[in-house]
Amino acid sequence: MSLPVRWSDASAALTAALELRTSPIAITFSASAPAGVVPFDAPMTEPTPDGRSGRVAAGCVFWTKAVDRTFTTVAADHGNCSVGSLTHGFATLDEVAGRTDVAALLDSGWVTMEMIPGIPVVADRPDFVVYGPLSETPVDPDVVLSRTRTAMPSAEMTCAIPASRLEALIIRIQDTATTDAIVASYAAQDARRFVGA
Repeated sequence: MSLPVRWSDASAALTAALELRTSPIAITFSASAPAGVVPFDAPMTEPTPDGRSGRVAAGCVFWTKAVDRTFTTVAADHGNCSVGSLTHGFATLDEVAGRTDVAALLDSGWVTMEMIPGIPVVADRPDFVVYGPLSETPVDPDVVLSRTRTAMPSAEMTCAIPASRLEALIIRIQDTATTDAIVASYAAQDARRFVGA
């Protein structure tokens, strides 16, 4: 399959198999901005005392914005989020270690010092990160993200999938969803015996 049909098909398949309420998004780390894709244009915040400034409160906010439209970002756009700057290859651990947002994560126990070396990071610093709906991506994505983290209910989860493995994963998810539907149908039918018991 070729772009954009392949990615729109993948988006539809994931959405159907997982019964997603939020469509998957595509994330691409790139040396250049795709033609016709506009930059994210929210205003830049004033720097905090530790130097953090960016266009959003945290990098995962871009995920929620990408559900509706495709846009590019640059390192400065992510600057308010030390973890996002680290994972996206925009900053090193030494550069973000003393920041208040990192301290808050460590103090809360959400992240421990032992976990930090295992945090995945983009090895080569990109010039741009492209976010947008998977169904409309103008370029082959590096990562496909299902569901959103920011403001999502606790019953939902975030799932980042390497785009190169997406097709095989969709097949496994569809097979599992079919099996689950068969078992759920049986269980619902069997449970009718207990109605009014």
